[in-house]
Amino acid sequence: MARLFVLIAVLFALPAYAGLQSWSVLYLNDQGKPVAYGNHTTAEMWSESQAGWQISIGCFGGSLSLHVQAPAGEKADFAGPAFEPSVRIGKPGTDLFLGPTGEMTFDGTRYNGPLPRVVLDAMLTDARDKQLTFTDFNTRTAILLKLQRVERPISELPCAK
Repeated sequence: MARLFVLIAVLFALPAYAGLQSWSVLYLNDQGKPVAYGNHTTAEMWSESQAGWQISIGCFGGSLSLHVQAPAGEKADFAGPAFEPSVRIGKPGTDLFLGPTGEMTFDGTRYNGPLPRVVLDAMLTDARDKQLTFTDFNTRTAILLKLQRVERPISELPCAK
């Protein structure tokens, strides 16, 4: 009976995309175009899953912002014009943050929305096997991000200081 429950839970959670292993820093100019370090006005930290989901955290209007881009082959506006995701920062059995981050809107390429400072603080809290889970319940999309070694990319974000 327990095995059946686990199988049903796993099938219900599909599609779940895992594998965001590392974070990179992308330096941007005033127009949002990638540029070399030293020529930038802002930065974003980002990662991409094996399935092609891109998650990035950056600065917009002086505060933290969260961005999600669907993989090639997936509808770019997979959740419609706007949605409110849920984010969990934690490790098995422990939640450092759990809740909505605010409405994300589609700009023609990706979804953009706020990222509360408390989420960033939870990402920086020292905990082994820490992960971020991004979930949209309406489309049943869940993206799992491993949060190992995020301290350096976060330190590159001007609004994170």
